[in-house]
Formats: sequence, C-alpha cells, structure tokens
Amino acid sequence: MKKQIIKELQQEKKRKGYWNLYNPKNLYITDAQGQAYLDIMDNETYSSSFHDKTHILIEENISAITKNFSKKNIHIVDLGPGYPSKTFPIIDALKEKEIEYWAVDVNNYFANISSDAIKKRGVKNCHPKQMLFEDTAKTLNKEIPKLLILGLTIMNFEPNYILPILKECLTSKNDVSLTSIQFIDEKTNIEEILQGYKSKEAEKFNFLLLELLGFTKEDVKYTPQFANNRVEMCFEIKNVPQPLKETGIKVGDTIITAISYRHTLESFKKILSTYFTHNEIFVKDNTLIAVFKIQI
Repeated sequence: MKKQIIKELQQEKKRKGYWNLYNPKNLYITDAQGQAYLDIMDNETYSSSFHDKTHILIEENISAITKNFSKKNIHIVDLGPGYPSKTFPIIDALKEKEIEYWAVDVNNYFANISSDAIKKRGVKNCHPKQMLFEDTAKTLNKEIPKLLILGLTIMNFEPNYILPILKECLTSKNDVSLTSIQFIDEKTNIEEILQGYKSKEAEKFNFLLLELLGFTKEDVKYTPQFANNRVEMCFEIKNVPQPLKETGIKVGDTIITAISYRHTLESFKKILSTYFTHNEIFVKDNTLIAVFKIQI
C-alpha cells in the first residue's frame, strides 16, 4: 500500500516545493480514515456550511429531480455517499418503485454504512459496492433507468477528470446524474470557507494518509489554504521519513493531501455544457449551494 501511494506522489511543475497526493480514493483506504471522515461530518462548522444545505435543496426540488422516472423500476447509484442523508428525500419520493440501490465506495466500511442506512429506509434491494468510480460504468445494466448521485464529493476532483466518468455511466437520455457544489461569487469570504477545514477533525482525517507513508505528527504542520480556485489541505514538511527521502521531498516542502474546488456558478455551468446537453440547476438564495440535474 505504501509503495503504491508513494508512486502517486507528484511534484507540481508550476509551484516549486509543492507535492500532489490528492487522489480522493487514498483518503478512504482504511476503516480509520472512514471513521475520521464521519467525525468531520459531526463537526457543525463543516457540515452546516454545505452538507445540511444540500439536503434541504434536494428536498425542496424533489419533484423536478425525480420527474424523469416513469417506469416501475429504477437503479440508484450513489457514488461516495458517506452517510447518505442527501439521498433520503429521493428514496422517499420514489418509494413506490422497485429500487435497486448501490453504494459505491473504495472503502467497504462506507459502502456498508450507506447501504444499511438506505435499507432502513425501506429499500430491500441494497448493495454495498467496493470499487472505484472509474469502474462503475462497465458494471451497470444499460436497460434499467438510472439515477447517478455524486454529491459535493465532485469538488474533490479535477472537473475534466470526473465528468467523463459520470457521462460514461449515463446510457439513456432519461438517465439522470445529480451532483452539487458550493460555489463562490464576488462577495465570498474565503476565510469563512477555510474555517471548516481548519478543525482538529479535518487535520486528523488528512494526516492519516501521511501516516500511511511513515510520517509522525511531529514531522508535519497542517496548513490548509485557498489557491488555484480550490481549498488545498496541506502539510508543511518538518522532517522527511527515510523511505521518502529518495522521492526528492525536502524539509520545508508542502504535500497537498486533498483539494476542494470552488467554482463560480457560471464557470461550472460552462464546464458541464462541454459534456452534457441538458443541465437543470437548483439554487437556494444566500446559501452559495447549487444542485445540478444533468443528462446526456
């Protein structure tokens, strides 16, 4: 595991001393990482800033979100759902249909949590699926209407990487992908956004990846920042463990363990339009949260 993660460590070409290690799948390898993420979700500063508002926005627009599905059966594919509270309104609205629910996650711990939560909602046909998002499309039945859900996790990916993955999963014009972002505008206070990422819970969650590489807490300093239109969860290196010295990492360098993009609403709409022909947007005033219903 350590060797594979080290292989993914890449030095930024345009920023001297910065190293990228922000492939989202690496944050959920172990059960300890999964639990650490759930601890972040319990932090009110973090969850109330966008997760709670996303749930409300979906709930308020549930009729428009689910109107495409007229057939008796539907396949709901939840990508990286964490605890799937945002999916509850969708399940409740479609409860009269024959639902097959997949919780897709690289971490089986998360997949089981999500699957069990939806099963308690009355859906009998629930399946935890431990696999990469990249492998999802080839496992889907093209004949069954699909609702693909990727919530705010989409902000942790380069858009031109994740959007083709979503598009590949949609095989019919009636298939829907639902995603959401926290966007920024000219009035956005970046420091307020960063507050949710400066908690002890966020630091622990991000540090666990470095711990897998042999770092101790004394070897690094957590320094989250906003740069390149995204929140960057960073650690300044104070000491380099022996196995990593061959990579070229030096004391004073910075490793980015995770990113979270903050697009403007217009810029994200423009990106979506290059991949999808129909995009419906739901926005709640004064929240800077948007939910997108996208189709091919």
